[in-house]
Amino acid sequence: MATCFMGLDIPCYPHPILSGSAQPSLIFDFVALTFSFLCRRMSRDNTVNEEPMVSLGDKLCQRFEKSKFDEREPSFLPEGCIEDLITEHAISRELFDLFEDEAPPTPEKALIRFVHEKAKKVFAIVVCCGTSGTELLTTIKFFKTNGFKDSDLPIKKPGTPVQGCSSWTFPFPFDRMQDRGIRRIWNGFKIEGFYNKQWCFLAPVFSKTKFQHHLSPDCVFPFTWVNNIVKGGMFSQVHEVDIHPQHQEHPEFTVDGQRAHVAIKEILVNNDRRDEIEKNYEDERKALSEITDLRHKHIIQRIAAITRGERRYFMFQWADGGNLREFWKEKTRPVLTPVLVKETVTQLLGLADALHALHNYKNQGNYRHGDLKPENILRFRNETVVGILKIADMGLAKHHNDNTAVRKKATSAKYGTVRYEPPEVVTNRLDKARSRLYDIWSMGCIMLECIIWLLYGCEALDKFDDSLSNDGYDCSFFKIREIDGARVAEVHPVVVLWMDSMANDRQCCRDSAIGDLLNLVRSRLLVVPLLMQAPTRILNGAQTTTFIENQPDRRISVTSASQNTPESGPYRADAGAMRSGLDNILRKADNNETYLSIAQDRRNINGPPSLTIPRSQITNLLSPGAAEKPRGNTPFLGALQAQHHDMLNPSSTKYDSIGLQTGFPRLAPGGHQLHFEVLRQWLQSCDHGLGHSDCLQATEVNLPTRLLEVSGSQIRLWETKGARGRYLALSHPWGDPAKHRHFCTYMSNIEKHKRGIDFKDLPATFKDAVTTTRELGFQHLWIDSICIIQGPDGDFKEESKHMEDVFSFAYCVIAASRATGQDDGFLGPRPDRRYVTFNRNNGGIYHVCQQIDDFEGDVIEGKLCKRGWVLQERALAHRTIYFTERQTYWECGQGVRCETMTKLDNNVAAFLGDPRFPTIAMNSPRGAKIHLYQDLYKQYSRLQFSRNEDRPFGIAGLEKRLIQSFKTHGGYGVFDDGGGLLRRSLLWQRASDSALDRIIFPAERDLEVPTWSWMAYKGGIDYLEPPFDGVDWEKSEIQSPWANKSPDGFYHTSDKSLGISLSAVAREFSQLDGHHSASKLIFDNPAKSDGQLPNALKSAGGLMVYERTGVGYMPDNCISQNGTPVKIQ
Repeated sequence: MATCFMGLDIPCYPHPILSGSAQPSLIFDFVALTFSFLCRRMSRDNTVNEEPMVSLGDKLCQRFEKSKFDEREPSFLPEGCIEDLITEHAISRELFDLFEDEAPPTPEKALIRFVHEKAKKVFAIVVCCGTSGTELLTTIKFFKTNGFKDSDLPIKKPGTPVQGCSSWTFPFPFDRMQDRGIRRIWNGFKIEGFYNKQWCFLAPVFSKTKFQHHLSPDCVFPFTWVNNIVKGGMFSQVHEVDIHPQHQEHPEFTVDGQRAHVAIKEILVNNDRRDEIEKNYEDERKALSEITDLRHKHIIQRIAAITRGERRYFMFQWADGGNLREFWKEKTRPVLTPVLVKETVTQLLGLADALHALHNYKNQGNYRHGDLKPENILRFRNETVVGILKIADMGLAKHHNDNTAVRKKATSAKYGTVRYEPPEVVTNRLDKARSRLYDIWSMGCIMLECIIWLLYGCEALDKFDDSLSNDGYDCSFFKIREIDGARVAEVHPVVVLWMDSMANDRQCCRDSAIGDLLNLVRSRLLVVPLLMQAPTRILNGAQTTTFIENQPDRRISVTSASQNTPESGPYRADAGAMRSGLDNILRKADNNETYLSIAQDRRNINGPPSLTIPRSQITNLLSPGAAEKPRGNTPFLGALQAQHHDMLNPSSTKYDSIGLQTGFPRLAPGGHQLHFEVLRQWLQSCDHGLGHSDCLQATEVNLPTRLLEVSGSQIRLWETKGARGRYLALSHPWGDPAKHRHFCTYMSNIEKHKRGIDFKDLPATFKDAVTTTRELGFQHLWIDSICIIQGPDGDFKEESKHMEDVFSFAYCVIAASRATGQDDGFLGPRPDRRYVTFNRNNGGIYHVCQQIDDFEGDVIEGKLCKRGWVLQERALAHRTIYFTERQTYWECGQGVRCETMTKLDNNVAAFLGDPRFPTIAMNSPRGAKIHLYQDLYKQYSRLQFSRNEDRPFGIAGLEKRLIQSFKTHGGYGVFDDGGGLLRRSLLWQRASDSALDRIIFPAERDLEVPTWSWMAYKGGIDYLEPPFDGVDWEKSEIQSPWANKSPDGFYHTSDKSLGISLSAVAREFSQLDGHHSASKLIFDNPAKSDGQLPNALKSAGGLMVYERTGVGYMPDNCISQNGTPVKIQ
């Protein structure tokens, strides 16, 4: 039987076992040295006004640096400092307590030489342990006798079991302590101190000559600065750090002459796949070790592979220019110049040469990259615009195939690895299909995106991405079709369309570098047939290869009579051919002045020329069954097939009954009267429509403490003083204060705001909110930063208790989803919606429009919904209008409406969109309700706050409603019904995708959050999930602050009189070797899994008070039956 428990910080230090007797010679030495020391001390006591000497220990401490990589920020002594400080003279002074001008005793010079030549670090560690005088001398003699020197460091952790010995053990040299005098000096606690102190002097030095480092879990990284922004994905995360200059040999330098930072890539270890991840780490380590022999300018050079306990790291030079995609986003609309074109082609040639070197490593051809994408091409700044591009993440060359299935299921990134995979990954599962030509397809995808960026900028690249995304197959550059039972791959019709259109661009249709680059991509790189696969079929001008599924060794050859035969047709180039093609472009540029010139002013060219579709090629898209008809040779129709399906979907809804046409092919500009008319009609429809009774508010409600009065030309802050009425509320991001001014009410300006606020003084988001409120016919608006007094002397603490009512009673909520801060606004220009107009035979017209309805992407996954406060605001609001970048959405109890006049059914809206939250959810069984609140808290814990101390407040309203709905007590994210609910609530754990950082709550918040609550930390959480109806809970041994309270009332976080202590029984436990698979410990702070637990914080009422340190489960025979009552805060 396994037992779940919450871990406490309870220390356990054994007492060493003393044995043996003191040797007479050592006793004699000890007495003589003590006498000598006392004589010198008496002499010094007679010296008047002597300047106090700075001890060696103090000098060492003054030179310590803080490591910023680990949360506890351990200290380390920079390399080389030990040589400066541990001189023969310093050793003499410490050992014999000498004056500056005194010489050590002659017989002891050998001891001093031993320390100076072989044991400087050992000597420094002993000094830092507080050992001095005769104890220090006795210790160093003992070390010299036993030959203990710097090369023996680090010592093993005290208490490490030795085979065949069940008692407490000490590491060398402390296992040789026979003399009672030395045992008195070095008891178990002091040896533990030696073990901990040694790491201050053992920080590693990194150099290009030593690649692999095997470090103890307690080893200190010499990183004096760590960027708080961590990059990464599912399998690793990358930290930017600065290594102390004395711990890096042969450092790289940036273009401005500064020492370059380094990147620490940490492999994320998943216990369920530990063996596989360990193998992958070894494969990547081996690959990096071998590939570094190439020393290629365009391949990232490794610095180190590091194991530190159970953790795995790689070290590289930090790419100060980010990656290729980040560069594209940084230069949203590049100014196309001959210099930029040449620099770009030069870097692409460098990447192609790097791939050629990889593919022909030592003429063995045994390396391919396997995961090329813009994110894996790093940019290093230099004097050029583009910089130097380098291929990174080489490790997947060996194990990419093993991870494919996992990655396809798990990734949710818009630019996932699958996007750049070639078609043979789907059409043929043979290993040999994943040849070196795999990388060529990926490079073709990257080059095509680069051409789009060069010609039209980042916005056009986003449109291209959206076109692929709408197709629904992993955004890949190819498409799979079923023909006669065979799976056929072809270049995606959208890709073909864009390449055809760009070929007609004036920059490409003439003899130019970009035109030849596009031709290289379409004719040699984005090509389906491989040289080893002769059978091909040509469809719509796109090369395809046919394979019989489940019979990978059989292939069908089908050749169009009007096209090339397989023997003469095009095949995908290898790295050498790609390199030659790019090299030819640069050679041509050197000999032709006009080849790089720009054909026209491109400032107003935002995309490729439109493709004209002859009327004779158009199938009547609105006729039933059109989707099943042959598409002919028109690639554009393939791109419209999904839109056609949506148009015929019976779930779409028309709003003719309230006077609106079915939809607009082009949306009205944001803030236009037609735009506001749509919003007014939505309100009217919800007010008077069937099934909307739960959405409606009373005609008048109790108003919040303050509102903005916006009806007149002057805006003013109004103290409502219990008045009733109607109002709108704004949900918005405050934004980074470094980029957005925060317009707020303080005690210092509240009277001014009451007298009036000039419209032009408001930030853009607030201006748009005021305009929207007026256009919808309302007089009052609630904005948090204005209607709540901010600052230490403000009333946030009191007003936060009423946040539930503010959004629950609002007539409607305005959500500034497209804004990132107060200065952005939300009524700005929106991207044009593409559409094609056709004439009917009867004289009418119809439009085929771009599909832009994406509530999930625009709202739920949008920037605003990543804010912690917004989850509660959305759940408590009866109806909300979301202003996104592409269109406006309406949400109420009947679902979601789009500005395109489409109605969406949204599963999430059924829960968070419940206008009487959480009424719908409470109709579920008990187990489902528990999963409901756990999923809600897991989602909330991953959201962002401008101020992390808002974390308990941002969900207080929802928590209060859940407590009332569960008919129980609770607070701080924990519920207590007197049974299993409390235990399940406490079994939260640190999520695998984040670390937990303790939140420091400022005094003005007047809130103390206990460590047993996840609200005390910043970071995502998950829950242990004991089976329902399969757990016998210990109900008496852990009691919440709400235990034994009356069931008639509901107690929650704001009821501070109840305290924050859990009463519990603490027990010792041991993880036996045979039970590792049946037990698991998850520490809130992963660093503690390798260290020691601190003492109890304090004593309260005779009971020790501890903090929570994690959760876990293990067999009950691993847990002691004897327990100690404690308090947990």
